[in-house]
Amino acid sequence: MDPRNRLTDDEWDALAAGPVAAAAAMLATSRPGFVGALKESLAGGRATTEIPTDAEAHDLIEALAEHVREHEEVTRAFLETGDEDDRESKRTAGLDGVDRAGLAARKLSPGEAEGYAGWVLGVARAMAEAAPDSGKRESVSADEEHTIVEIERRLRRG
Repeated sequence: MDPRNRLTDDEWDALAAGPVAAAAAMLATSRPGFVGALKESLAGGRATTEIPTDAEAHDLIEALAEHVREHEEVTRAFLETGDEDDRESKRTAGLDGVDRAGLAARKLSPGEAEGYAGWVLGVARAMAEAAPDSGKRESVSADEEHTIVEIERRLRRG
């Protein structure tokens, strides 16, 4: 059965916006500066287009990616949410979007839900690893790791 038929329009939009919501949360967490933000954004964009080959999740994620390409307004809200000077409000807005995606993912089959969560987490992890804090040896900061754990918790609950 087509997953689109099991979801309301709002749930479908929430799933489609999940990777961008996770990316917004990661950008707000990392505080990378201009060059770092560019590296992270490019890494997140690449990870978003890397659709898992798992047969059950592949069709779902491909359909979600197509929906985003056709309806940019679905994700634009996450890029414009929160006070520009208040990174925590941007992080919270991104996590709230991930929360909505996690709630919608409850209607997916177990294989689809797992593939979807892996896709969104792949975006977050790619961004965290793209631009390590200057002078630090670890590729992912403690704050970034905390946000990734929170994204995973919100995607896989229930």
